[in-house]
Amino acid sequence: MKNEYFAAVGSEDFEKNGQQIMQRVNKFVKERTHDLIESVLNEPLKADTVMFLLNSIYFKAYWTNMFHRHWTHKSSFHNSDQTESTVDFLSEDQLGYRHKIDTENNVTLLEMDYLGNASMIFVLPHERYGLQRVMDTITYEQIENIFASSKTSKIPVKLPKFKFEFEADLKSILPKMGLSSIFEKPDLSGIAPNIKVSDAKHKALISVDEGGTEAAAITTLRIIPTSLFTGPEFTADHPFLFFIRDKKSGLNLFDGCVNKV
Repeated sequence: MKNEYFAAVGSEDFEKNGQQIMQRVNKFVKERTHDLIESVLNEPLKADTVMFLLNSIYFKAYWTNMFHRHWTHKSSFHNSDQTESTVDFLSEDQLGYRHKIDTENNVTLLEMDYLGNASMIFVLPHERYGLQRVMDTITYEQIENIFASSKTSKIPVKLPKFKFEFEADLKSILPKMGLSSIFEKPDLSGIAPNIKVSDAKHKALISVDEGGTEAAAITTLRIIPTSLFTGPEFTADHPFLFFIRDKKSGLNLFDGCVNKV
């Protein structure tokens, strides 16, 4: 397990040592995510727990072309609930980025590279409050196809600095994705007989600023419309999607949407 999956396996008495196990798990999470996520358990695991699985990922990268702090300025971000927030915006208008203005789907895609093999892709609806429409009608495969015809050229970019934390109970989400058997009548005999998954949780945090991006995730098993985008600029002052991907493998490391800052 350690050599093939970089995973550690241990034996614990959940009934007798629940408090200590919770403290050790939270310490592990805090260390592995470099203090971004401080805890994942708020109470000891139940005494009838047979197995507790924990997966963590930590990502920190610097932009290939960092934003200059003296160009950071206050501006309004139009939140999905039609309120406005005054936040710091990163600004750059002298560099070229790979981007695609897609008038058919009314979105603009922009890719910003990190040092190394990773990049962040932004999907910005042309309508101020059009994010839900985009999420309902455009698949990730379509986004990839749109981006396949993108080109690199000079484009002014304005992005909000943002940091947010997300936590979800996967037990209510996974069945909607077709994975319900593990909670009901699973065949986990390859692990142990007569067991099922009782809980599954996911917690993530991401921060984007002038220097780059820092992100971590833990998974446990337990608009009045405005005019359309018309100019060669990318101003993310309203809800958008983002993906952090490994360019070598093509795999997404993180993805999410910014509805409110």
